[in-house]
Parts: sequence; structure tokens; C-alpha cells
Amino acid sequence: MLERREIESFVVLAEELHFGRTAERLHVSRARVSQTIQGLERRVGAPLFERTSRSVRLTPLARRGGSPRRAVRPPPASGLLASDGAQPAGARGHFAQNSASMTSL
Repeated sequence: MLERREIESFVVLAEELHFGRTAERLHVSRARVSQTIQGLERRVGAPLFERTSRSVRLTPLARRGGSPRRAVRPPPASGLLASDGAQPAGARGHFAQNSASMTSL
């Protein structure tokens, strides 16, 4: 089962696509966000984000299950997307038009 911290980090990073802004929103260090996402990726068994020195993007696995207009929620077992259609205040990045849905696992 996924931990709340992993879910929150995944959802916020998917919205922001930036480790620094994610850390600010979660009130943790960038290193903590990175460690949390790496741990989640180990548990899932595959990368969820493509990282370069200048950008962060969702992998196809992280986007699987819906169109780009869908928001992210943690996987029930094998998928990583769902939808609720609302828009979070101040969201940035690829998911700026959507809100993160943290419904049941």
C-alpha cells in the first residue's frame, strides 16, 4: 500500500513538474521530494518521471489511463490516472488545468 507522503509528492510533482515548487508546496526539502519519488518508483518498479537538469515530465506509465485533461491519482494496482475536472488554485505545469484527485486506493 502506498504511503500518504508518496501520494502527495507524486500528485504535487505531477502538477508542478518542478522539484523546487513541489518542495515549497509540501513544506519539505527538494531532497525529500526526490527521495520520496525515487522510493515510489522503486515500489512501482518503473520510472514515473523523466528528469533532466532543466525539466521534469511524466512518463507514459504515469500518464496511462487517460487523456492529458485528466488529473493524477495513485495507482490502484497498475494504473496511475483518474479524473475529477476541478482546477487547483495556483497549479503549474502539465496538469495546471486539472486538480489532483486523491480518492481511495
